[in-house]
Amino acid sequence: MILGLGIGITIAFTIMTAVIDAEHVNNKEWIFNHRSRWLQRFCFFSVYCLIDFKLGLASGLLFSALFDQVFNYFTNKPFWYLGTTALWDKVISKYRWVYIFVKIFLLVFSLYLFIN
Repeated sequence: MILGLGIGITIAFTIMTAVIDAEHVNNKEWIFNHRSRWLQRFCFFSVYCLIDFKLGLASGLLFSALFDQVFNYFTNKPFWYLGTTALWDKVISKYRWVYIFVKIFLLVFSLYLFIN
């Protein structure tokens, strides 16, 4: 029950935040500062951690694994597309294989934490 609920809430939050960000980008309202978005997500997963630390960690990792690809879907970008604004995107774009490996690792590890 907790497993499905935790994964479901995390996926819903991921889709919701990706849709909001995509609306801004699709309307050419460029996102130059990610501080408010980072704070919002930090607060969301911190509340999860207060309920159950492992659940919060698993949810945060699952969000990290899925967000970019969901955002890319809603902005009609290629699946593994990386932007040019976020620091993470700028650094990792030179090492695409590392980016893909990290995403797969985060997905697998988050699901492992949810299950155990």
